[in-house]
Amino acid sequence: MSCFCPGPVATEFAERADMTGSKPFEKRVAAAAPTARAGYEGFRANRTVVIPGLGNRLAVGIQRIVPRVTIRRIVARMQR
Repeated sequence: MSCFCPGPVATEFAERADMTGSKPFEKRVAAAAPTARAGYEGFRANRTVVIPGLGNRLAVGIQRIVPRVTIRRIVARMQR
């Protein structure tokens, strides 16, 4: 079993969720096909967590050293 954490992907999700104006979907949106391929390959390799893209991996990694209050502020700003 794998946990797939793709980040923002170029699909209809943002439009259907009425999130087209949110910051995560304005920049660095991953293409759907390579993201899906990374998820499938991670699953096939029995990886526990699959995080495609360097930016996504850095964002997850930085959470280990940055205080949670700072992370909450950053995420709140991104969601506006």
